[in-house]
Amino acid sequence: MAHDRAGGQRNGRRQRLSVALRGRLRVLRIFGRLRLRRFVGQASQMRERRGNCGNSRKRGGKRAMNRNFTRNQLLALDISQEKNVAVSASAGTGKTTVLVERIFRLLEAKRTSVDRLLVVTFTKLAAAEMKERLKESLSERLSEPFFAEQAQKLEMADISTLHAFCADALRSYFYVLGLEPNFSVAEDSVAQELKNDAFDRVAESELNAEDEVYLRLVEMLGKKSEQTSFKQTVFRLYDFFVCRPDFDGWFEEKRKYYFAEGEGNPFLSALDDELKKGAFAFESAAETLAREAFECNAAAAAQYAQTLASCARLPDGEGFFSHLKRLSEAEFPVFSKKVKAELEAFPDLLFRLDKLTNRLKRFVWTQTEKFGGESAEALLARCRKNVVYIDKLSELLKKLDREFFRLKREKNLLDYNDLEHLTLTLLDDEQARRELCGRYDMIFVDEFQDVNRVQNAIVEKLRRENNLFLVGDIKQSIYGFRQCEPRIFAEKTERFKATGEGNVVYMNDNFRSHAAILDFVNTVFSGVMTYEFGTADYAADGMFCGEGDESIDGVCPVILNCVTEEKAAPKKAEGLFNVRRAEIRDDVCRAQARLVAAHIKEIAGKLTSSGRRIGYGDIVVLMRSLTNRARVFCDVLSGCGIPVAASLKNDVLGKEIKDLLNFLRVLDNPLNDIPFAGALLGWFGGLDARELAVVAEKTNPDYLVKRTEEYCAKFKDGLSDKLARFNELRVKYGFLAKCVKADRLVAQLAYSTGYDMFVSGLPNGRVRRTVLNRFVRRAENSDGMLCDFLSYFDKSGAVGESGAAEGGNAVRIMSMHAAKGLEFPVVVLPCLEADFVVENPAVSAGGELGITLDYYDFDKKEIFPDVAHAANCLVNRRKQTEEELRLLYVALTRAKNHLFVVGAGKEYLFRNDAFRPTAATNSFSWIMDAVTRKFGSQDFHGTRRLGGIELNAVAKEAVPSVSENIAEELDGKKDIAWEDFVYPYAKATTLGTKVAASGLDKMNSPVFSNDFSSDLFSPVLEYAGGATRTELGTAYHRLLEKSDFAHSDAESVRHTLESCVTDGLIEERVARELDLKKITACLNNPELKALTADGKIYHELPFLATASFKELGLNASTEQTILQGVADMLILKENGAVVVDFKFTKRPDMLEKNYALQLKAYGLAVNKILGLSVETYVLSIDDNKLIKIV
Repeated sequence: MAHDRAGGQRNGRRQRLSVALRGRLRVLRIFGRLRLRRFVGQASQMRERRGNCGNSRKRGGKRAMNRNFTRNQLLALDISQEKNVAVSASAGTGKTTVLVERIFRLLEAKRTSVDRLLVVTFTKLAAAEMKERLKESLSERLSEPFFAEQAQKLEMADISTLHAFCADALRSYFYVLGLEPNFSVAEDSVAQELKNDAFDRVAESELNAEDEVYLRLVEMLGKKSEQTSFKQTVFRLYDFFVCRPDFDGWFEEKRKYYFAEGEGNPFLSALDDELKKGAFAFESAAETLAREAFECNAAAAAQYAQTLASCARLPDGEGFFSHLKRLSEAEFPVFSKKVKAELEAFPDLLFRLDKLTNRLKRFVWTQTEKFGGESAEALLARCRKNVVYIDKLSELLKKLDREFFRLKREKNLLDYNDLEHLTLTLLDDEQARRELCGRYDMIFVDEFQDVNRVQNAIVEKLRRENNLFLVGDIKQSIYGFRQCEPRIFAEKTERFKATGEGNVVYMNDNFRSHAAILDFVNTVFSGVMTYEFGTADYAADGMFCGEGDESIDGVCPVILNCVTEEKAAPKKAEGLFNVRRAEIRDDVCRAQARLVAAHIKEIAGKLTSSGRRIGYGDIVVLMRSLTNRARVFCDVLSGCGIPVAASLKNDVLGKEIKDLLNFLRVLDNPLNDIPFAGALLGWFGGLDARELAVVAEKTNPDYLVKRTEEYCAKFKDGLSDKLARFNELRVKYGFLAKCVKADRLVAQLAYSTGYDMFVSGLPNGRVRRTVLNRFVRRAENSDGMLCDFLSYFDKSGAVGESGAAEGGNAVRIMSMHAAKGLEFPVVVLPCLEADFVVENPAVSAGGELGITLDYYDFDKKEIFPDVAHAANCLVNRRKQTEEELRLLYVALTRAKNHLFVVGAGKEYLFRNDAFRPTAATNSFSWIMDAVTRKFGSQDFHGTRRLGGIELNAVAKEAVPSVSENIAEELDGKKDIAWEDFVYPYAKATTLGTKVAASGLDKMNSPVFSNDFSSDLFSPVLEYAGGATRTELGTAYHRLLEKSDFAHSDAESVRHTLESCVTDGLIEERVARELDLKKITACLNNPELKALTADGKIYHELPFLATASFKELGLNASTEQTILQGVADMLILKENGAVVVDFKFTKRPDMLEKNYALQLKAYGLAVNKILGLSVETYVLSIDDNKLIKIV
């Protein structure tokens, strides 16, 4: 596949070589100009920033050489042996510190040049951090010539992401593969659009060919034979396809599995392996209960348990179907009265024995249900009928890849997968590979647990003998959905151990978390995570060591909560239902959210043992995914007065995009009634549902646009005024839509109409504004007119984010994935009882068993289970479960001082003897199984503290409800008619919590709100003639800001303008229309010169201040708001201050009237912040008049 991408375009290789060399020499000359003085200054600033860091082992203090490294860290730092090294670094053990220190020791001891090292990782942030730390280390030895030279070379060193390295290699050797050296990396949205286009072309070709196999595939895998569902299936397979370095070879190997005979077939072996593991777990549990019963002198119960164990016993040497037959024919014992009588004194043992019996029966039924009645020959013969469809899928993937690559090359684009595969192809060229390998003395790879097969192949081809240093942690491999394979790292370490090819070092000394948190993590994972399940032997190689002791005063370091719920019998409803007292459904998730809120309230403000106070910003709530449960937590915590910061996934369009998109669709086609009605009901129309109904009732035309025009012609009222303004806006921007591309149109609509300010004023305005900005940026990717953009948007889909606005001192709600690599003083892990999202796809792809699908009978239109597909799904499901285990490890190890874990389910309070970690359906089961095994289920009731762990069993009903007090207040109060109710604070709902000084005069105007004045849209049609008046005004402001009042001659003004144009502050087309005489006149205004003569001048000074609405002149309310603004010019004098605001307007005579409140607000803010008396002025740029505002 990678060779196909190169496309045999190697002609002209030698002719292009000189071009490549000239380009590289030019880059070297540019970077060579970096001055050492600048480097020293940056390093000094870093030391100042890091001087007060808390943990010296992580970042603070002197260079790592002066630290006391642990024994295992020193093993990782040992450069005396010429061997490869693989470092397995558990969470919080200082892996980045060790990696950077080893680099420095290579420079120091072996005088290796920094540009002879290749250091790759998987995020730009991690690469930047490594380079920054190395820069700090080098800065301490700059007096030595060698280290001074390394400091200069550092900016050019290959310390980057793997993809950045690949891109650089391809640009250097573009002539080998026939690439253009100036290729760009495609943005995700652009790549997705091209992939959609490629699929459509391939699908059209297949349909035109009337390929029966293809048509049957669509029928099998598409919903109701729809192409869209089939496309998503192919795309999911394509994500797997591009992560195979040799897909064809891999596919041919796995295809042979379909033709293997008998019980030795790999599919049957995989099914049998899982069957035996499950049966063995039941057998072991039953034997354990038999021993316990024997110790209690309950012979009958012991015999019962032994019989139960024999039912689950499967002998070696038999295959899948033989084992299925044994289980189906097993005769289960019956609970006799004698057994029950013996165990009356041991209710816990009786309960566990009964539970184990029921679970074993359910296990047997589940295993025998699918394949129990058929022979191996019949099932294998059936699954071989799918081979023709598997072959077709492979063919489709390769066609899609070729067409997708061709479309990208037409635009001179590559995506990340192309970078990897083309680099792999490049390394097949002997000369290129020899030069690239010879460039590096040592290769460092960080986060090696996150590589896929292609990335690993690149590293293997780049490495030489004994020059590889790998750092990672299999326990933190959580990106399987990106085809990352932790087993690659495991295979590497096993090979190093077995062959002596390299050293393997395990770093488990944790410098992050409290010792009790580490003990809790060890308790959970030592009995669950193994090499067979989780790809890491936790008990042997991953047990934490640590002596962290910083805790929160009066708070147990680890609190584990199990919320239980008693299922009450349904009650018959009697009487009337009072909707005002009805509570929102109080589900378990909301109860957990209230429990968390109460705990956050309890610990916020408390001191740690080091004297640091815990704030809301120190607390993070980690959740598996930011969907409905996260929204519940956001609502509950906010309702309890706790500030929350969250970015919640939002798969539907928010109001900020709906309104704008509806109006864009109206501009594209005014006869489309659905978006037209949406636009009228949104911000651009300003109508409500009642007004829209009036329009429909009093007009007759077929189309809504005609109805609005007819209404305006018939009636003259407030509604007709709104419709007239809307149609005027539609006509003006409709004309613009025909003249300019979509990116300019969308930007004008979003930012020139005031729509962005409206969005900012909505709830969570900051987040909504970000979503709006993202939407505007997406328009830039369409590179076409409005219809092209709408088509592009519909194809690529709309997924944004919404949530509570970010804040510094707020509780953060994050996904577990987003928290990887971070640490927090307090971590809350709620809703761990939520079931894993298990995929059961129609087509499954796995590295072990290939591509499989269920058998579809086209005559009966039925789906039958397929042994190949069942085995593949079983293996993949096990991998998903392993990843969930590793994700839990990541979440638990983020906490430094305090860990608060919450789950729900009364059944978890009791020990599950047949519990299998591989069969877990949620994370809470792993935690509770470890806890009940260690402390005993009989102890886990109420509250119990064991060392640094507090165990709480909390009844859901015992968690206080927010609405209980409200219900009490309603009792005894007289009901009133809701239709007569008048909200007593209606006026306050029209006032913002933050106001802009520049908008005060408009807010005080009687026509404020949905007033679309002609001035607002006057710039729209001025593009043909030149700069708009708004653009000119902004340019004049910028020129005055940058001008030196001490040098106010015409030549100085001209020079300032040229600098503004060069720096991109003023567009050249706008600069050509500026009248420099106006600026020169303003700078020489005698009144202004008098004001600035004896004062210090500040330009464009932003401010925030609190003020009452009464002080701002809006109304008589004393309620406080936040005043925000930017003062054009502030002049500080000995006896006071002066504020000057620049205005460029057609009506200079109206300045004092139109901007009185704005200037008053400026003066009020300066007075409140600086405590000085203030004078305010307006400088009219048009006529050079300085007007005092009283």
